[in-house]
Amino acid sequence: MRMFFGICVSAIIAMAPVSAAAIDGVWNTGPSNREETKDSSLDIKFHPCDDRPDRFCATIVRLREPRGVSGYTKLPDGSLIVGYTFIRNLKPKGDGYYKRGDILSVDESMVDGEMRWYGLRVQNNFDGTLTATGCLGFICPKKITWRQVIDGEIQNPVLDATAIAEVETESVAGKTSNSPD
Repeated sequence: MRMFFGICVSAIIAMAPVSAAAIDGVWNTGPSNREETKDSSLDIKFHPCDDRPDRFCATIVRLREPRGVSGYTKLPDGSLIVGYTFIRNLKPKGDGYYKRGDILSVDESMVDGEMRWYGLRVQNNFDGTLTATGCLGFICPKKITWRQVIDGEIQNPVLDATAIAEVETESVAGKTSNSPD
């Protein structure tokens, strides 16, 4: 009887729809570090994949170009950047972990003139961010923090080096003026 109950519970869990709560909403991929697309970023939205509803895909919903329009609007295959599904088949593993997905490196693809796909793992962090890890086979050298976008604003945006230097200078100046002689 226990074995039958366990099998029934396992079957019900297996049939349950994929939960998107951990990656629900719009996320910003953070600034590009390629010189040609420096500081540009993408806003993306996760959704169940059309051909595999038990997996997640993500579509680009906005291209942010703070240094002005780069002229890049299409990918090497002729697809428009905005509206393109650039994450495919991301498999939920539980506890905010997702793996075995594929991601298109949009900035590399535009600059190199050919579509560049990599493996992808995503982790939901306690601070409300996502960590995306790009992989070549079993080697996963690149980690990027993605931040949620609410009402068009990136939550807790990354400060650039100039802003960090200004904060540090102000902090040091404040400590110096308050320190005893």
